Amino acid sequence: MLSRQENIIVNIRTTTGKIGRDAIMELSKDFVGEIKKKNLNTREQIIEFYNEQSYLYKFDHYYRNLYRIIKFVNATNFNDNEKYNYVAILRATLSYEELVLLFYNALCYPKMKGLIIDYSFLQNIRIFSDTIQHFKYYSDKDFKVFGNRKEEIKSALKGIK
Repeated sequence: MLSRQENIIVNIRTTTGKIGRDAIMELSKDFVGEIKKKNLNTREQIIEFYNEQSYLYKFDHYYRNLYRIIKFVNATNFNDNEKYNYVAILRATLSYEELVLLFYNALCYPKMKGLIIDYSFLQNIRIFSDTIQHFKYYSDKDFKVFGNRKEEIKSALKGIK
């Protein structure tokens, strides 16, 4: 399953010729840059903007596969610790840019959001001023998504409008 996910990644291309993780980096920066440029500050604005971005459809297959991998592990008879460890292997393969796009994808898709919360999928996301203000769109109970960094994230959110 992981090799399939990697195969999907290496086949993502941009119109500028970037391929694979370089393409993901470019698309992530473009997406976050446009959010900042358009001054999108509400959850609804961000979801609407996300759904309007035709270039993000390049990730549909990526997210469906990622979702299925997590759901597969979640449905096994492993205990919770084993499930967490298997999903952690998958989580470790994701770049910062993949985490950023997953963060926004999960705002739009509750099933994905539920799974990434259960497995603290965003615990390795870096805190940058371009995205930190949007962390508030995860409820207090959802902050489990940030794993052992939830207090650090909450602290960084203080004082942000």
